[in-house]
Amino acid sequence: MRRVASDLGVSPRLIYHHVRDKEEMLVTLFDEILARHMPDFTGLNWEETLRAVSATARRAYSRYPGVAAAILARAVNARVQPHAAIVRDAVMNALRKANLGAHQVEAAYVQFSVITLGNLVLLENLDRSDKELAITRDHIEESIETGLSLLISVIRRLGEKQ
Repeated sequence: MRRVASDLGVSPRLIYHHVRDKEEMLVTLFDEILARHMPDFTGLNWEETLRAVSATARRAYSRYPGVAAAILARAVNARVQPHAAIVRDAVMNALRKANLGAHQVEAAYVQFSVITLGNLVLLENLDRSDKELAITRDHIEESIETGLSLLISVIRRLGEKQ
């Protein structure tokens, strides 16, 4: 908090007038990043909603190293900021529209978060050239779409069984 206050040229006490602690400051910052990239869910079916959220996360968080990992670590927290709540609710509602049961919705939400954010974490932690990597950067980027397509396929099958 002191470093942020110093960078802003203000007293740390001033920051504490706006946020309770470092955690609240971080989730507020993450929500502000998301707010600048919010998808429009109007008229989207459940599959399109999942793809829109995944694409939004890639656009929003790939520019900010460390954010995807921090959000993934908090993905199942009940306390979220307004824009994150809108996105989380959109994903959960999409999974319900796919005809999943309550337990399946929760499991699919976790897997969706891991596929979308987990691959971003992998990408941002690549510090070698592609020649030195077991899996290239392009293949990791492709794996986000592949993983999402696989998850959607499983969701579709589970929904048909209900």
